[in-house]
Amino acid sequence: MAKASDCKSCPIREQCKGKKASEKRLHHTYYKAQYERMVKRLSSRFGKRMMRIRSATVEPVLGSLINYYGLRQINTRSREAAAKVMYVAAMAYNLKKYLRFTPIEQSGMVIALPVPDQFYYILIYFCNSHCDYISSNPKFKPK
Repeated sequence: MAKASDCKSCPIREQCKGKKASEKRLHHTYYKAQYERMVKRLSSRFGKRMMRIRSATVEPVLGSLINYYGLRQINTRSREAAAKVMYVAAMAYNLKKYLRFTPIEQSGMVIALPVPDQFYYILIYFCNSHCDYISSNPKFKPK
């Protein structure tokens, strides 16, 4: 970042920082190559698909935990303790989701009709194990 006093005597000051800005900031860091690689990966077709999946699955849960469950910060000292806090929060989220769940009731009734006797003979004829079934049940012996 350049100070305003450094830019006073510069001949290209308006082209560099503009007319209204008081200072010039350069946004180059040591990790610029990794940042550009990440931007390239996220702008690809696969990256856009993965961002859509994440925004539909993970982000709403994290938003709910932060806004409604008070997890703006975790007041523990170790990773293991922080993981325990997250497990309990996940259980609370899932339990609340489970308690709101109401199963959809069927709109119609299903009536089981008796199967006609001819169907039994056809079923036994085409079944691979019909010999054992016929010998054990005298009702299904062919006439």
